[in-house]
Amino acid sequence: MHNEKKYRENVLIIAPVPFFVDRGTPMRILEEALALEKRGINVQIVTYHIGRCLREVERGSKIKVRRIVRLLFWYNKKDAGPNWQKIILDVLLIIKTIRICWLEKPNIIHAHLHEGVLIGRITQKVLFWRRIKLVADFHGQLVNEMTSHGYLRDGWLKKIFLFLEKVIFSMGDWAIVSSEELKKIISKYRQDEKISIVLDGVDLKKYQPFLEGNKKQANERLKVIYSGAFVANKGIDVLLEAILKIKKMKRNDILFILAGSPIENIDFLIKKHNLQELVKIISPLDYKDLP
Repeated sequence: MHNEKKYRENVLIIAPVPFFVDRGTPMRILEEALALEKRGINVQIVTYHIGRCLREVERGSKIKVRRIVRLLFWYNKKDAGPNWQKIILDVLLIIKTIRICWLEKPNIIHAHLHEGVLIGRITQKVLFWRRIKLVADFHGQLVNEMTSHGYLRDGWLKKIFLFLEKVIFSMGDWAIVSSEELKKIISKYRQDEKISIVLDGVDLKKYQPFLEGNKKQANERLKVIYSGAFVANKGIDVLLEAILKIKKMKRNDILFILAGSPIENIDFLIKKHNLQELVKIISPLDYKDLP
């Protein structure tokens, strides 16, 4: 019992993203970290040099955010998508992760995304005598994301990344995935069945005060809410097509609320098709204001 308690009390989360920023991946990392903290586990997050202070988002949390040295002081990319400069950031993240693990002896590394899992595996190998367990948290497919952002085309480079992705999928003492579809894909490359599905979610208690006594009135418009990035690979173009079809049906009893960024990706289309009466845009949206 003593060993089990010690094993569960110290977790280092690797977040190879700007943290915290108001978008999907950092939100998933934050909510999982807060869930661990509520279970009495000591949590630290090692991440890039950019992002908001965690106290601004979650004042009651005692989670420490440890940042890499600000070597690439000009790098301030906070939106989703690959960038070749991240290779340097990830090398710095490897150094920072190994240093923290050497000094503070975490029992578990919880690594997010393919880069984080690779960094976690390198740390495991370097500090092999510590026998640190590695939890690999996959949010999606690396090659598909790079292709959708225009960073990869068919050719030898894509084949290299496909091979690397398959190798990384096999890493970790346990794997966490965000969907049933991703679990099926990863299962092909793992020798074990140690895979759990952890769907994206938030703390519903934060929403409770706004739900009570908020019943829909008979004459109130039906509200359809989209919260996320206004980019094509998130399906925003499909949503705008649906809104145009609703307008042609002359359905004035529906209101679409689009909350996120960048606003310039949708603002001109809303004005071009005169959708102002059907659509309300909230941009930017602070995560703590989402409820």
